[in-house]
Amino acid sequence: MHIAKDDAFESGMTYVLAFTGNSVRIHKIDAPNVSVGETGSMIRQGKIGETVALPDGVRARTGRGQDPFFGKFNAAKQKGQFAPELFKEDGDLFVGATARFVVIDVPNRLLGEQVNVFATTAVRHKGEWSQVDRHTNVLFPYVFLTDVSTWNACSLWC
Repeated sequence: MHIAKDDAFESGMTYVLAFTGNSVRIHKIDAPNVSVGETGSMIRQGKIGETVALPDGVRARTGRGQDPFFGKFNAAKQKGQFAPELFKEDGDLFVGATARFVVIDVPNRLLGEQVNVFATTAVRHKGEWSQVDRHTNVLFPYVFLTDVSTWNACSLWC
């Protein structure tokens, strides 16, 4: 997870997660745009599906969970506010589906006025690292930021 405090990606941090069996090793690099395969220093190790407390109040959680794309999504979007109760009604497009997730909960005090985020996935093959995926513009913050105070008051652990 690459987190920059500026548009030039010169200041920020990168969290690198490495998975083996049922465990995850979490590394941190004090730069937001590092090379594929660079891991930095390991800061903690934990189990998949459990919350891992990291330095500076950062928390990480990996695992499987219910696919969050359900409920009356368009109704919430049209109201222009985060309304969790709309997601408890019928209309689950992915009933019974699960998704894999990685959540890094970084306290606001560690972030800048502007935050840019992207995530990459790399695999090691024949001794070399290759980037196989890249995600930017994470969906949920952009969908629900019309009601920032409610969004910021809740997290994966609410």
